[in-house]
Amino acid sequence: MALSNDTYFINQHGLQLMRIPQAWDITEGDRDIQILQFSTGVANHEDLTENVVGDGLLPFNDFGTWMAGVICANTNN
Repeated sequence: MALSNDTYFINQHGLQLMRIPQAWDITEGDRDIQILQFSTGVANHEDLTENVVGDGLLPFNDFGTWMAGVICANTNN
């Protein structure tokens, strides 16, 4: 089973419930795949800005930021 070296990964219970480590054994993503997220904004965060395009960075919204983190945050940091 693939593991993250993110210090706080153990505290990210949603990722554990979604069985993300088991999914990483299948794939860790593909930059050719684009995902459209409808939400009310994503915070300007260093783990997300490289992967979020368009007007998605404003206005800030906790749920939008959480979802973007699950979808496209940088890994192993």
